[in-house]
Amino acid sequence: MKNKLFKLSGFSFIVAVLLLTLTVNINAQDHDQKDREKQKKIDNVEKDNYRDVSVKDKHYYYREGSFYDKRDNGYSKVDAPIDARITELPHGYKTFRSHKAKYYNYGGIYYKYSPSEKVYVVVQAPR
Repeated sequence: MKNKLFKLSGFSFIVAVLLLTLTVNINAQDHDQKDREKQKKIDNVEKDNYRDVSVKDKHYYYREGSFYDKRDNGYSKVDAPIDARITELPHGYKTFRSHKAKYYNYGGIYYKYSPSEKVYVVVQAPR
């Protein structure tokens, strides 16, 4: 009787280990899938937040008042390219006049509004 009980226990142990291994593998695969989905959402959000801006055949990306170059390892912040055009200014910009012209400033970047194009154009700092 002891021998038979021992064999049943051994069998039960093996089944339990196999079920545990299967459960761990399923959970790991599920976790990997969730990580991939999360990264995809992050990638999409980043792509959605960056706007393409072209200036004299050079391609830039614009986001929240800053300009970037696309690099192999992501985006790298660069100085605002003169003549870049954006459709709306970032929150927190300041308005001022210099020599009767109206300018907008955000983070040291100066803009003038072009009513004919309905865009804000990056310009040199007024003197």
